[in-house]
Formats: sequence, C-alpha cells, structure tokens
Amino acid sequence: MLVANAKGPQAVIARYSELKTAGSSSPYALDENTLIALGYHFLFAGQTDAAIQILQREVQDYPQFWNAYDSLGEAYLKAEQKEPAIENYQKSVDLNPQNQDGVEALKKLHGQK
Repeated sequence: MLVANAKGPQAVIARYSELKTAGSSSPYALDENTLIALGYHFLFAGQTDAAIQILQREVQDYPQFWNAYDSLGEAYLKAEQKEPAIENYQKSVDLNPQNQDGVEALKKLHGQK
C-alpha cells in the first residue's frame, strides 16, 4: 500500500478508500491504525502537508478514536500550526483523559511547564 506514496497523499487516500470499500475481499487488514501509520510515514519523511491530509481522513473515518486526533495534533504542531494543534490535542484528551502525551503537548502549547 505504501507504493502509492510516490503519487502523493491523494493517491494513498484513494487506494485506502478502494481497499476499505472492498471490505473482506481485500487482502489487507484495515483498521483505525492504518491511516495513522501512513500519516506518520509522510510526517517522518518531512512531508508534513501530506501527513496532515491523511490524518484528516483518519479523523473523518474514526471520529471517536482519540489517537486519530493526537496524531493530527502532532502533525499540525510539526507544521507550526498552533491553533489546529491545540484543537486536535484537546479533542484527543477529551476522548481519552489518560492521554498524558496529549496533556503534556497542550501544556507546552499553552506555554505552561
């Protein structure tokens, strides 16, 4: 599935959608962590905008999954987009108050120690 990487985030999202639609006939096991892994692949490759696009789709597909918002918050933070980073980290912590990484990220973003 990462072969689509060369074609950019839209191609990755399109392929993901095809495989997800195929359901059980797909040879791939897709779950709430699939797009997160792909998003981090782009993030670690320095393609922050691509990571954000993929992680936005993750949030769309899994709106109750706290880690989706945490990952998107991290991507926005790396892109130096403070307000969307705060918004997503806050949603992550709202969904999972035990998310210490999210709590710590919010403290830093709000200038607290």
